[in-house]
Amino acid sequence: MLNPRTPFVYREAEEMEPFVYARFDWGVEKKVPVPGKSDKEVLAVLKGLVDHGLSLPKSPESDVYLAAPIIDAAKGEAAYEPINLSWDGKTVRRNPDFDIPLEQALKP
Repeated sequence: MLNPRTPFVYREAEEMEPFVYARFDWGVEKKVPVPGKSDKEVLAVLKGLVDHGLSLPKSPESDVYLAAPIIDAAKGEAAYEPINLSWDGKTVRRNPDFDIPLEQALKP
């Protein structure tokens, strides 16, 4: 079964070779040409792209499944526990290609 969160877009265009294009977290993109492939072969390409995406580092946007609670303005944001945007509830994810220390990035 394919990952139900993987969006697919279908567009017809004459005079273009068919391809499957996937966009993953952190701006990673992959294009796979599929000219002359059968339905089963295209499905295998889609499954391969989903598997490839699952092997890549995830961005915080991928970790959010539920919306944050509505904040009561009278209490203010400080009255609420911070929300950790990670799969395990402990790790704070960041772009693995980010090349400066986190402490430096957070300086005002």
